[in-house]
Amino acid sequence: MDSLLLYDELKGNMPIKSSQPPNQAIDALQAGATRLRSVPGTEVTEPRPLSLTRNVVQQGDAGVPHQVFHLSLDDVLAGKGVSEARATGWRFLLGQQSAHNGTVADVHGDGVAFEFGGLHHGPQAVKMIEVLQQAERLPGVRDGDFEPRLLRVPSLYVDAIWLKERRTGQDLIIPIPPSLPPLVVGQQYSAPDFEAVLKQEAAARKPAPSPPGTSAPAAP
Repeated sequence: MDSLLLYDELKGNMPIKSSQPPNQAIDALQAGATRLRSVPGTEVTEPRPLSLTRNVVQQGDAGVPHQVFHLSLDDVLAGKGVSEARATGWRFLLGQQSAHNGTVADVHGDGVAFEFGGLHHGPQAVKMIEVLQQAERLPGVRDGDFEPRLLRVPSLYVDAIWLKERRTGQDLIIPIPPSLPPLVVGQQYSAPDFEAVLKQEAAARKPAPSPPGTSAPAAP
């Protein structure tokens, strides 16, 4: 049987399935890649919109579109959790990934307007595929229905795969490089446990209050 047909038959049973990006996001991706191709000497991986609509975690091929979310330091200090993270765009894994490098495309936007954010070559795409493949074999994931997302907390140097559980809401978070301790890269966290670590780190980084009678230093 054709591998693509077999894949189409099995994909309904996969525990991690990418969501369909908005057409405007894919249009921004294609327009940005087209502009780059017009620059002499620039080698650009060809976007593949059809494969971008499919979950391809098992195959490790092009695709795995995932929405990007951000939490700021103020958000964490205010007690906002993962579910209150702000959507900031989409990320796409493009082309055939090698054993060590791949191509990542960023598209910025949180509504109907999206802007191409550039292409990045490196190990990020490969690491994303590896972590998702490992996650699909976890007991807590195999029987679920998860959407892959990228969660960033820049002020705490945290990047993580956010597996959004569509049925039960029992989300899982897996830190990825360049996340720093005390979070453990590759370890599976429940959303409450992950948020507890963020709150602890945010409190440690919270600026000390100015002594009475003094004014805060002017921002540079």
